[in-house]
Amino acid sequence: MSDIEVMRLDQSVTRPEQDRYGFRYVAAQLAQSIQAIGREGSAVIGIEGVWGSGKTSLLNLLHTELDKQKEDNTFVLNISPWLDGSGTSLVESLLIPLAGIIAAEEERLLSPEDRESLEKKKILTRTARTLMEYTRATARHLAPLAQTAAMIPGVPDASGALDALSESQWLKEKEKTTTQMRTEIAEKIVGMDLSFIILLDDLDRLEPAQAVEVVRLVKSVADFPRFRYILCYDKSVLALAIKKGLGVEDGELYLQKIVQISFSLPRPESFDLRREFFFRELSDYTKLLTANFRTKNLLMT
Repeated sequence: MSDIEVMRLDQSVTRPEQDRYGFRYVAAQLAQSIQAIGREGSAVIGIEGVWGSGKTSLLNLLHTELDKQKEDNTFVLNISPWLDGSGTSLVESLLIPLAGIIAAEEERLLSPEDRESLEKKKILTRTARTLMEYTRATARHLAPLAQTAAMIPGVPDASGALDALSESQWLKEKEKTTTQMRTEIAEKIVGMDLSFIILLDDLDRLEPAQAVEVVRLVKSVADFPRFRYILCYDKSVLALAIKKGLGVEDGELYLQKIVQISFSLPRPESFDLRREFFFRELSDYTKLLTANFRTKNLLMT
């Protein structure tokens, strides 16, 4: 049975061949617009739509398009720690993979001798260490970083390197302010000619405290150059969570100050909906015929 045949109406599209509503064309155009901002640019872009409008489907297809269209040294990350039940904070879910990427890029530029020395000592590169220190300073999380990093998919085993960040070293490094560390990280991102596109889905499912964490991440903690954030949410629901979490009078107005560009997700055309229900009814009818045929065969034997 093909992917199209087994797709349920309430199931998110994950591949272009599953798309019946034309989201892949919207995703392709949206990806082009995001790329048009340029690798050197930074932006917070909102994809807005009510529950059931297909936001996650569009974001999945957008991720595929961005991977196809992205320039060299551009990394696309999908961050949604509230869905995996790991208890990992949003800050950790972004900054730890970021540290892994920067470590790999820095190591690639090292001489074979320096790379071998790092591996023997089981230590991270300088900027990656700064990022881990910055994570510890901003994540508001007391669990050991090595333990946290192990829970995040795609992060290489850096337990030895993270354990090497002893308490004495941490106290020494804490003399750096978070502003100094953020500046150092930002300069390295620009200096290495890196660019990041961060996808954040299901923001309308967040509790008020989690909504505040998103605001804090985008506005201050990870407000790095060459970062393009794509936020996916129901505007009224997220605005209410921000209003409750931050205690502001108008959550929607506050959200507008964060999101520079917003895109309202169009509803599927009526023809597409009719076609979808036609396929669904046809599929159900085929199943019914098959079941009846099997029943008759059993009765005849």
